[in-house]
Amino acid sequence: MSSDASRSASEPTVVPGGDYDLPRNEGIETRSKTYPTPPGHGGGGKFVLNDASRPAGRIPFDAGENRNIPDGSLYQHARAAHYAHEDEIVVDPTEEKERIVLSRDYLVDGVPHAVVQTDSRWRGGRGKGSNYRPFYKYDVTLKPIDHEGEIEWSKTPLNALSLKIQPQYDGMVNSDGNDVNLPFGTGTLVHVQTTWVEHPEALADRAADLVAHVFDYDLDEDEISEQSKGFWKAETHVRCDDAKTDDLVHTIRQSADLLAEHAADVDTTGLASDGNWLEAKITTRDWRQLGFPDLDANILLKLYYTDNPEAVSYPFDQPKIEAALMGNPNGDNHHWDEWDDIMRALREIVLSHLVWADVGVTDLVGDDVFGGPTAEPYTWQHPEGRRWWLRKHYESLVPELYREVTKPNTQLVYDILDTVRRHGTVTYQTLMEETGGAYRTIRKHVSRLTYPDDDPDSDEPGILKKVQGVQTWVAFSSRFFEDAADDALDEVNPDDTPEAKSERADKRREDRQERQQQNDDDLEESDDDGRADRRDRDDWRPIDTLPYSPANVGQFIARGDLEAQDVKVRISAYDWLNATG
Repeated sequence: MSSDASRSASEPTVVPGGDYDLPRNEGIETRSKTYPTPPGHGGGGKFVLNDASRPAGRIPFDAGENRNIPDGSLYQHARAAHYAHEDEIVVDPTEEKERIVLSRDYLVDGVPHAVVQTDSRWRGGRGKGSNYRPFYKYDVTLKPIDHEGEIEWSKTPLNALSLKIQPQYDGMVNSDGNDVNLPFGTGTLVHVQTTWVEHPEALADRAADLVAHVFDYDLDEDEISEQSKGFWKAETHVRCDDAKTDDLVHTIRQSADLLAEHAADVDTTGLASDGNWLEAKITTRDWRQLGFPDLDANILLKLYYTDNPEAVSYPFDQPKIEAALMGNPNGDNHHWDEWDDIMRALREIVLSHLVWADVGVTDLVGDDVFGGPTAEPYTWQHPEGRRWWLRKHYESLVPELYREVTKPNTQLVYDILDTVRRHGTVTYQTLMEETGGAYRTIRKHVSRLTYPDDDPDSDEPGILKKVQGVQTWVAFSSRFFEDAADDALDEVNPDDTPEAKSERADKRREDRQERQQQNDDDLEESDDDGRADRRDRDDWRPIDTLPYSPANVGQFIARGDLEAQDVKVRISAYDWLNATG
C-alpha cells in the first residue's frame, strides 16, 4: 500500500486575527497591531471512535487461530496487525526496544517514511487478582528513512506523526479492580501528536491517512464522538535575529515579575552558558493579569536555541520564541471548538512580547515553516499599559535597593551590586575575585537579594536574579535596576574609585587568611568579618525542625542555593548507607 499524505492540500488556512471578542480582565485596553503570522507548530489531541459495531471480517490481517478478534474497530485492526507482523520484529538500536515495521513507503509530501508500531500495557483490562489480564495499547509512529533505505531511529521527521490506539470496552477495570470510566462510549480511543497544525480537524485527517495506509482502515468521521474531541497541545512560534535575545529574555522575565506582582501562579526558569542566555520560559494560567485573553489555559512562553546551535546552519542557529498550550493527554484538555481562541491567544502572547522587546519585523528570521518578514500579515489585539505596570512595580523595590547599599555593618553588599552593575552578568567566581568576599558569604547575600523574605519558593521578584546553567550566573532582575543601581551606588558612595574597591577586596582576603585556623576549606566558610561565619559553622539543627520539607534539600542543592558540604547525614545507625553498589 502507498499513500501521499500532503499537509497543505486540504487543511484550513490560518484563522485571521483582528477585532475578535475574547474575555479579558476589566479595564484592559488594547490596540490593533499587525506583524507576520506565527505558524502553527506542534499539536496534540484525541477523539473516540464508536466503531465497536464494525464486523471483524473487515480486518485484513491473520491474527492466528488462537486469538479472538471480536470486532472490526481500529483498536482490533492495530491488535491484529501486531500479531500478524510478529515475525518482522526489529530492534531499535537507540533504545534497544523491539519495534514492528508496518510500512516503509508511507509518503509525506512525496518523501517515503517508515511506520513502526510498539505495544505496551494499558491502564485497563479484565479479571481480578491473579486472573487480571491487561489490555494493550499500540503506538504507531513515523520514522524517516535515509538515502540507503535504512530507518533513522534516532531522528524525528519534520512532519512528525504518532498515534496511540487504545481500547474502549465495557466491563474493563484497572489492576485494583476499579471500573475504567468510558465517558464517550465504546470503540477506540485515539491520541494524535503531530507538527504544523493550523486546525484540529488536521488531527483526525492525518490519523485517517495513516491508518488507511497501514491497517486498510477507513476512518469514518461520523463515528467520532463529538464530546470526545479534545486537544492538550497547540503551539506557535517565530524566529528572530540572535542580537535580540537579551531584549527578549529581559522582557520575558519582566512578565514573570509582573505576574508575581499580581499574585499569579507562575513557574519560571532560565538557562545560560558563558554569560549568554540559551533559554528563558514562563508557564502560567494567569496571562489575563497582563491583559491577555482569559481562557483558563496553562500556557508556556519560551525563548530557546536548538540544543547544539553550533552544529546547525543559519537560520536554525537563531533563537525561537514560542507559545504553547501545556495540557495533559489524560487530564487537562480543551474541546476542538476552542482551538481558534487558544491559537489567537498564543499568537497574541508571542507577538506582544516581540513588540515589548522592540523586536521589529525586519529582526524576524524565516525558517522552513515561518516566512519571516514576508509571511502573511496577522492582526492582533495588543494589551496596553505595560510600561506603567513595570514602573509601578520596580519603583516599589527601589527603597529596598537603597537599604541594601547603605547597610552600616558591611560594604560587601555595595561591592556585590557594583560588580553586577559593571559586568551585567557575573559568576560567583567573579564576585569573589573582585570583592574579596568568601564564596559562602557572597552566596548568602545573593540569595537574600534574589528571594524576598529569604524564601526561595517565593514568586516575588527581588533585586537580583540567578540563572542556572553549567554554573550559576547573577544579574539584576530587570534592566530597570541597572539604572536604579547607578543612581543608588553613586549617591551612597560618589567618591568611590577602582583603587578603593581593590583595597577593600584585598583587606577582606587578608582578614580571612589571618582567621584561618584549620585548612583551606575555611576560606570558603568565613564571613567577611569572621564572627558570623564561626556561628554558622556551629549552628547545626535537625532537619525536621526547619521550616521546609526534607525533600526540598535536594532541590536547594541542585539550584545552587545550598552547598552539599553543608548537609550532614549520621550513618552510624544505618549500615546500608555505607554500602557500595
